[in-house]
Amino acid sequence: MSTTDASGKTTQLELGTAKVSETDIGLAFYPGTKPREGEATRMSSPDGTSYTVLLHSDDAPEKVAGFYREKLKAQAEGRQYIESSSGDGHMLMLSDEKSKHVTQVMIAKAQTQGSDIQILANRGAGK
Repeated sequence: MSTTDASGKTTQLELGTAKVSETDIGLAFYPGTKPREGEATRMSSPDGTSYTVLLHSDDAPEKVAGFYREKLKAQAEGRQYIESSSGDGHMLMLSDEKSKHVTQVMIAKAQTQGSDIQILANRGAGK
């Protein structure tokens, strides 16, 4: 889907059908996972691109959070790293104000087994 606002800015939106890769979001998918069919989104505008990807792992939320903690902290130099946990849920975020890049990983205990993982990545347009 494509929309154009009154100022002439065009936004492209792929809801559920987007092919989103690790390169797009700048972060590895948890081992053994891949984006769920029909649950990846990409929105591109002159201001940048936003991605949303849903993954599932049979591993416990704490183990999945440890994987993403290591990956995000390795990229954290010169950026803001935030982490919070509540019960079986975890939120980890890496923000770079200069490049306008934000990566957020939310991990929750799945209803059946393991963990549901949602990755949101906003990539600001290069100037």
